[in-house]
Amino acid sequence: MIANHDWQIFQFRRWHFQWLAAKGPSAEGFNLAVSDELLGYLESQNSWTGVVNGDPVVCAGTIQHWPGRHQAWAYFGQGAGTHMLRALRAMDANLAKIRGRIEMTVRADFTKGQRWAQLLGFSVETPVLKNYGPLGEDHTGYVRIQP
Repeated sequence: MIANHDWQIFQFRRWHFQWLAAKGPSAEGFNLAVSDELLGYLESQNSWTGVVNGDPVVCAGTIQHWPGRHQAWAYFGQGAGTHMLRALRAMDANLAKIRGRIEMTVRADFTKGQRWAQLLGFSVETPVLKNYGPLGEDHTGYVRIQP
């Protein structure tokens, strides 16, 4: 039997991240502390939350540095795995509306995240960004250019 999941997308609100983070560590296996100031900034940008059966599974979006340059971001909860195809489609549709350069980084040892970036049409631009992440971990830099 295939479960019927009620997938909905909402405009991101700062409490969505707090709601998702309170459910446990991210899909990468750690808890990320994010300031209320940053959450407010993300709220003002092109950001969304994917909810399944009333529970958040992903918060994601883009930040515009300036016209033509954007930074993609995503925070997946532990329960996101079975909903990755829907999340991928939602993120791709969101990215398709943007013109110019879209950057993202993925923890260098997080193979699922590396695969996610590639499925979204990003290519490696910088193989190793040393000590880049919030915990001092190395990341890989990706880019997607859209005319």
